[in-house]
Amino acid sequence: MSHPLTPFVPVCDAVATLFSPHVEAVLHDLETGLIFHIANAFSRRRPGDSSLNEAGLVSTLDEDVIGPYGKSNWDGRRLKAITSVLRDAAGKPVGLLCINHDIEAFAGIFDQLKSMMDIAAPMPKTTALMAEDWREAVNSVIGEFLTTHRTSLAGLTSTEMDGLLALLGNAASLPSARPFPMSPRS
Repeated sequence: MSHPLTPFVPVCDAVATLFSPHVEAVLHDLETGLIFHIANAFSRRRPGDSSLNEAGLVSTLDEDVIGPYGKSNWDGRRLKAITSVLRDAAGKPVGLLCINHDIEAFAGIFDQLKSMMDIAAPMPKTTALMAEDWREAVNSVIGEFLTTHRTSLAGLTSTEMDGLLALLGNAASLPSARPFPMSPRS
């Protein structure tokens, strides 16, 4: 008779292969408390190693999916993990499929993108560069409206478009906004 976790080995291998080298997939045998299979092991664990699961864990496994949750790898790298409880035909937990995603490389890219998007301190609009620029006033009104409505210009409904046009009409009376020029753009 084959082991009840054997059918899940190809699932582990497929997930780890698809997301290699950033994902490892681990099958934990709840009966023995050992790792049954591991694909793309970057955590230095091997089949036959202890799962390090707490005693009495099986009785607490009510949910089929646990997570996602944060973990740390042996080298301190940040991991995002999710666990699926594997059950036999009677519904008894027999194993865990843990998918560990090494997010450290992505976190670095995210940090770089965030720093590129952040504006340290907005320039005062009284500088000669932007003084009384009606286009800046219009862009500001549009940007605030789209942010408030959590949409884009293309996603505006006709009612929202009417509201934006009304706001733009009111913006023409702002001190920083001068009348729209009738001549072509300079």
